[in-house]
Amino acid sequence: MNRWKRILPYLLREKFPHRLRPRGAAESSLSPFNTVHLINFGQKGNGTFRGSLTGGKGEIEAGKRQKRVLFFSQGLFYNSAMAQQTHYQVLEVHEAATQAEIKRAYRRLAKRFHPDSQTESASHDHIARINNAYEVIGDPARRVLYDRERQGLSGASREETAQQRTQRTADMQAAYKRHRQASQSSEAQEDAWLKLVYGPVDRLIGKIMSPLKTEVRKLAADPFDDELMEAFQSYLEQCGTWLDQAKTKFQSMANPASTAGVAADIYHCLGQLEDGLEEIERFTYSYETSYLHTGQELFRMAHHQRQEAKERVKRLG
Repeated sequence: MNRWKRILPYLLREKFPHRLRPRGAAESSLSPFNTVHLINFGQKGNGTFRGSLTGGKGEIEAGKRQKRVLFFSQGLFYNSAMAQQTHYQVLEVHEAATQAEIKRAYRRLAKRFHPDSQTESASHDHIARINNAYEVIGDPARRVLYDRERQGLSGASREETAQQRTQRTADMQAAYKRHRQASQSSEAQEDAWLKLVYGPVDRLIGKIMSPLKTEVRKLAADPFDDELMEAFQSYLEQCGTWLDQAKTKFQSMANPASTAGVAADIYHCLGQLEDGLEEIERFTYSYETSYLHTGQELFRMAHHQRQEAKERVKRLG
């Protein structure tokens, strides 16, 4: 075996000065990376080593022993040159191949070497190299950069990459500024709405709700007393005026998105106060206490909505 290792390089160089060419590949696809490399033969004794050279299968005879060498093509022969293969060599296409030709070659090789193809040529490692090669030269933009790097123009690529990185940083800074300005604008709108709308409306709601218990207690002394009823009706009329002011103020400015919950609570609160005042006013006409009780319940619900709005405002802060 050791004798074979000594004489085989000479025989290969003298008898078969050929280049390795994958089956089905054009002669123009050869490159210096396809030159023959030695392989480790393995077991001692007579052995058959199959291979594919440009000139066909080559037999090497020495003495009484015959050695047949197969240099595996299409990814089945692994040597030190395999790691140096270009993406074009992996896909078995010329460097000037069109994108359509690259795509056809990729499909052909993927079908042949895919692990699920259940063929002898199926190979996980080779299909991974095929996919990696196609991801690069199958994309026209990435192919240009790849070709530049192979032609020694990597400096230009690095310069372009640096420019892209600078542009990306500038875009991120601009986006941050826009976001910051939008945030500041949103915060300013929020503060303005709370100050100019929510605050005045909440105070008017308080004026409507706070005296109700006291006024009902006064009227309870004698609901049929004209003076007491007239005072109670005056209170209701004042509440109607305050309610109109609150509704006008509430509609004077659109609420920011961040205060949508607060605005919804105030809206429902004003609606319940309006319905409550109508029910209580009916009591003053008919002396039917059910209207008074319904009105009081609506005021209670309005109070709950007002408290919900206050809690939301606190969370905004």
